[in-house]
Amino acid sequence: METAQLASQAKSTFLANMSHELRTPLNAILGFSQLMARDAEISSDNRQSLEIINRSGEHLLTLINDILEMAKIEAGQMSLSPGCFDLDTLISTLRDMFYLRARGKGLEFLIDRHPALPRYLCSDEPKLRQVLINLVGNAIKFTARGQVCLRVATVDPCAPGPAADSRLAVAFTVSDTGIGIAAENLDRLLEPFVLVNPGSGVHEGTGLGLSISHQFVQLLGGELTVESRLNLGSTFTFTLPLEVADGVNAPKSALLPAQVVGLAPGQLSYRILVVDDDRVQRHLLSQLLHSIGFEVDEAQDGRGAIAQWESWQPQLIWLDMRMPMVSGYEVAQHIRTQEQASGLPPTKIIALTANAFEADRAQAIATGKLWGRCLPPWASRPKVPPIIPAGSLALRASPRLAGGA
Repeated sequence: METAQLASQAKSTFLANMSHELRTPLNAILGFSQLMARDAEISSDNRQSLEIINRSGEHLLTLINDILEMAKIEAGQMSLSPGCFDLDTLISTLRDMFYLRARGKGLEFLIDRHPALPRYLCSDEPKLRQVLINLVGNAIKFTARGQVCLRVATVDPCAPGPAADSRLAVAFTVSDTGIGIAAENLDRLLEPFVLVNPGSGVHEGTGLGLSISHQFVQLLGGELTVESRLNLGSTFTFTLPLEVADGVNAPKSALLPAQVVGLAPGQLSYRILVVDDDRVQRHLLSQLLHSIGFEVDEAQDGRGAIAQWESWQPQLIWLDMRMPMVSGYEVAQHIRTQEQASGLPPTKIIALTANAFEADRAQAIATGKLWGRCLPPWASRPKVPPIIPAGSLALRASPRLAGGA
């Protein structure tokens, strides 16, 4: 038993290190290429080259995420994070994400949402979204002509409303007119690392997307099934028991928190300290923040961060949690302890980590009561400029519609 626990712990440590080592350089590649693409004087040829770099980097990020997700499942570190979500916003996000990709292949992307479905439901929305992204993405990938359709409906379309216990069986179906799957391959379709269409001419992927989707659907309380005929298309279906959000728990707005994209004329200067032992990551983040209009300084380790906080008094700290000698967790703990002892207001801290595990994120939030969320760099998809919630600095910024750019 002890040997198994040690092996599991060693595997978790290895995965955390791999997550960090893979995501960190990829973050630099995507970040600097996006930063260069903002240059209005760049030539069209160079802009096209940067777009290729970005697409390739994002594809690599998807592969890395798939491998890490499967590793988390195998390590038993996958759990639910239930909450209430806006079904219409989720559908709109999927439409925006895949419309251009489908049109680029000459495909019709249809979405059929049954009108009887409540708008606000409760489940682990990020996992549900990832399943739908995987299924719709695969459908478009393996369809050369015709259409891809996402349908969302109650299991009984004639049902007048949710059951007495506020639960509703919701069926999600993704169908396509693509190459289909041979009958002899259907039983192996949901196994990890299985590519069932080796002769299709489509070679992207790890063979993990459907296996991860299958695991996620089971975790959500459903079962993923597939019907397919070779050269005619495929239909993937799963049904989930979802709770209907009541008036108290329903999301109050379809707006995402306002984010800073620039400082208004006459806006007071704000000091931001960037702390990271990786010089490239520090330089990238500093450039991005400078371009918005912030006053930025850097620290390359935990001791330097504490010294800068004491002498410069930044209003916001971007803090790398994985640093040698003095970690980001220890820096945050020191700052919070000093603030409490001196009666100082808490400095806003955004924790940065490339680790893939929820435990790392939970630790960052818990340590010293950090402000904000613990994020992989630029969340799961690198963004330029970096996402800075306006509320963190009481800045003036415009709200962003959910699912928008």
